[in-house]
Amino acid sequence: MNVQFKCFLFGQFVSGFTSMLVQYALIWYLTTEYGSATILSIATMLGILPMVVLGLFIGGIIDRFSRKNILMISDSCVALFAIVLFFSGEMVEKMPLVLIFIALGMRAGGQAFQQPTIQAIIPTMVEEKDFTKANGQFSAIGAINMVISPVAAAFLLTIFDIHQIVLLDIFGAMIGCGILLLLKLPQVVRKEEKPHPIADMKYGVNELWKIPAMRYSMMIALLCNFLFMPAVSFYPLMTTSYFHGTLAQVGIVEMLSGVGMVIGGVVIGSGIGMKNRIKMLAITFLFMGIVYSMTTFLPKNRDGLLIFMLISLIAGISFPVINASFFAILQETYKKEILGRIMAITFSLFNMATPLGLVLITPFAEKIGIHYTFLIATIGFFASAILCYKIKDVWTYEEVLMKKKKMEREQEESVLID
Repeated sequence: MNVQFKCFLFGQFVSGFTSMLVQYALIWYLTTEYGSATILSIATMLGILPMVVLGLFIGGIIDRFSRKNILMISDSCVALFAIVLFFSGEMVEKMPLVLIFIALGMRAGGQAFQQPTIQAIIPTMVEEKDFTKANGQFSAIGAINMVISPVAAAFLLTIFDIHQIVLLDIFGAMIGCGILLLLKLPQVVRKEEKPHPIADMKYGVNELWKIPAMRYSMMIALLCNFLFMPAVSFYPLMTTSYFHGTLAQVGIVEMLSGVGMVIGGVVIGSGIGMKNRIKMLAITFLFMGIVYSMTTFLPKNRDGLLIFMLISLIAGISFPVINASFFAILQETYKKEILGRIMAITFSLFNMATPLGLVLITPFAEKIGIHYTFLIATIGFFASAILCYKIKDVWTYEEVLMKKKKMEREQEESVLID
């Protein structure tokens, strides 16, 4: 990995950490000040909907404009609104609820731009052989933020007012944008035409659909996301209602899951793993299915809770393996100049699958027992592993991709010789 990429990684780590810290601080503030399930539900939806909706239409912008500028503008907009929140908090005793909702929506909008933009930038900064490692490293820093941010936000709220904490957004944006200004990110060849949101969305969907391996891989990934994310969301409820654990034990379960993701990201980021990512995905799906299947049959006592904590750690390790492998395959498959559209639609679909799974599976879980959501997740993982193996276009895609890349290199070399 080159120095440019390491600097980029560090800048995104600082920016992501301060952003996530402020996000959790806002959620904790709403929880303590209002204690309303309706308000928290609205806040959750505002944190998801902009990513789902915007993600469908912004791919063309990412592909046609400076990706460095997109990251800087999205960070700066969030930082500018942090100033509005600060002065609002200085003038009134209680932060206006509408401003907090706008802030959450803006942050989600910023994420809608940042996530696919970063994924589109990675292939321009590292060699093709390092795509999986680079994605693993990004997974690791994301997991570190997830582990530290909630605790840091809760601690800071005991010392500072919420309108003072949001100023951290400005600090994070300054570091992130400052490093981006110093970096010379490689530019991709762009067509001189204006973005057309609907046409760009159709183009991105068509590109994903026309390659059979990518079409089926996306379906498998969405199926898996749809069936297993509700179980992950129910970790706290599983701890308290099934195992009769305490809030402190809820925190331990969540922390172990995050620590697992850090370990998994570091392992993949260091280059450890199978060269054939499709097979690595299938094996990880199978392994996760076995691990999650145990949860359904755990005893409702302290021993069961301890095993559940271990399961949350092991599951956490597996998540970066799945994410890094999947995104690396996308990055190798598509040309750099269209990756913005591909990644924007991919993130939009993933962000859509999670709440949809919660809406459809939650009523079912409440009727038969929360622990059965892990059985549903098990079915999702086993089905994904079987589909990877049984669908020939998917199972053999790594070899097909390698042959395609080899032919492209040979053609380039022959052109140079001529």
